[in-house]
Amino acid sequence: MALTAGSVTIAADGTETKSGAAQTYYDLLKAQMAPLLPGGAEPADGAAKAPIRKAWAAFANVLASGLVTEITTNAKARVGPAVAGLQKTPNPNNPDTATAAHGGANVDLPIV
Repeated sequence: MALTAGSVTIAADGTETKSGAAQTYYDLLKAQMAPLLPGGAEPADGAAKAPIRKAWAAFANVLASGLVTEITTNAKARVGPAVAGLQKTPNPNNPDTATAAHGGANVDLPIV
């Protein structure tokens, strides 16, 4: 599964359209912030809650875009002489055996 920034958009009636990492961050933000609103929850009226949700969506979209860019640009998986067991052998005579580490220098693999 690819890591995608996605996005969150809020309609004038407060309806949410969500995808990717932005959806995760928006849902977390909403769960943490809604109880802090006056009355302890979002307003019942969609038009009244839309501006609140749009602010949370804007923050989630910026956060998701920045983090996904940082991860996909700079994150690496290091495979080296001391790293064993990254996969299991398909050998039916010895199933589920961790593979041995290679004997060379460390190799940094990009995470995509």
